[in-house]
Amino acid sequence: MVSLQVAHIMAVLRRFVDGDLSAAQVVAWAEALEGRDDVEFANDIVLDLVFRLSAPEINDDVTPELAATCFNDTTQLFKADVAASRRERARVGWSRAQCLVERSASPAAQTEAR
Repeated sequence: MVSLQVAHIMAVLRRFVDGDLSAAQVVAWAEALEGRDDVEFANDIVLDLVFRLSAPEINDDVTPELAATCFNDTTQLFKADVAASRRERARVGWSRAQCLVERSASPAAQTEAR
């Protein structure tokens, strides 16, 4: 099973905005993903973006403006998710320094250092 992430969709939209893909190719890509049993959508945001891109007759046409809206919406959600993750780490007492110490003390890190 493959997990489709927001970054995958943003990469396709970036290629569209850069002129590497046509709107029809983006729609076909999204339509192909919708019906697959071996593709897992990472979250509801990904599912919503795929739906928006796969059904221009119901939603908006795939345009550079829609791509910009998707980028902006997703960026705001990503920032909120990062902030929530930081708050959670602070709540449970983890800091970046502690994470680095834990990682460097792991047996795998010690083996790599040799």
